[in-house]
Formats: sequence, C-alpha cells, structure tokens
Amino acid sequence: MVVASTSCLDVGQRRKTLKIDSVKGFRFIFKSSPMSDDDAALQVKSSHAKTEEFVCCLSSLHPQDSSSISSVIYSPDDSSYSSVLGSTIRNFRFATQTTPKPLVILTPSSVSHIQSTIHCSRKHGLQIRVRSGGHDFEGSSFVSPVPFLLVDMVSLRSIDIDVVNKVAWIQSGAILGELYYRLADEADTLAFPGGLCPTVGVRGYMSGGGYGLLF
Repeated sequence: MVVASTSCLDVGQRRKTLKIDSVKGFRFIFKSSPMSDDDAALQVKSSHAKTEEFVCCLSSLHPQDSSSISSVIYSPDDSSYSSVLGSTIRNFRFATQTTPKPLVILTPSSVSHIQSTIHCSRKHGLQIRVRSGGHDFEGSSFVSPVPFLLVDMVSLRSIDIDVVNKVAWIQSGAILGELYYRLADEADTLAFPGGLCPTVGVRGYMSGGGYGLLF
C-alpha cells in the first residue's frame, strides 16, 4: 500500500530538475552491459520521481477517497509488493532479479480507479500492463522493456448471470473455475466453452486466447 505524499505540490518542481537525468537513466535501464553506480542511482532516482508523480496524480483525482486509492497501490518499497507481483506468475523465467519490474502495481476495486490510472499513466508517460488470471507464459501482461505500471484485475471478479436471456456479465478479474461454479449454481442448461484449468482468467478467453471443451 502506498500513502500519497503530502508534498505532491512540490513534485512538479522537483521533476524539472530531474528531467535530463531521467531521460539518461531510462536510456540505460535495459542495456546489455552493466550499469555504473552513477547510472543505477539515476535510474532509481527517476523511477521514484515517476512513481511519486503518478501516485499524486491518482490522489488528486480522488480527493474524497484517498484512503481507498492508497490501499490499491503497491510500490517496490512496500513489503507486499513482491508477493502481489509474483502471486500469479507461472513462468519463473520472468520472476528473476533482472526481470524488468513495474514502477507501481495497482489492484483497482472500481471502474473509476481504472479510468484514473489510464489518465495518469498517459499524463506521465507510463505504459500499462493488464493482468487477469496470470496464465501468461510470455510475460507480456507483467513485463515491459520501458517504464510501466501493472494493473492487476484480481479485485474485479464479479459474475452476474441472466439465465432467462442466457447472458452473463463477467468482470475481467474472474477466473474460469469461478465462472463454472456460478453457472452450475444458477442453471444446469448453460455452459461456457472454456478449458480444464480453473485458474485461467476468463479475460483470456474473451480476447480470443485458448480453446475449450466445446471447441
């Protein structure tokens, strides 16, 4: 969890002094040769600046809900950061110390959190990676060669089934096993053409990935 700094108003001014260093720092983030201590220090400094700017931006869009925003943001300084990041990683080649990590992890609990994240990431030049069930063996949902943030949909997983009209509204954080359970609980005449693994995110099927029992 990240608590927004009380000095958010100063971030813009401090960012001006870091502008040249930040560009230099990010230029060396993923180069193959080892970074010098000075380059590494610049990288960390610029990363902290971007993180603080982003958090301040989110907080400014939710002035009456700052505690809620803080509870869904995780930075590398948080004790829970590593466990949240690694919670659904299946391919451990992307769980090494040298794997590029997100500057911030968000676990939005409302649509407004996602809207604010898109706005603030565009404003501060951060790429977004979105993770659902985590069955991404290429790491594209939680790794990027440029500064990025991770939006983990784990908290948005409601499932509403309209049996009469044979329609279901499913949030993208839901996993296949949860959907199967709700279908079996609601009606025995409906099915979803998913696969056998219950921890696969439904979002993966919605976007055209995988194949299922009715394929």
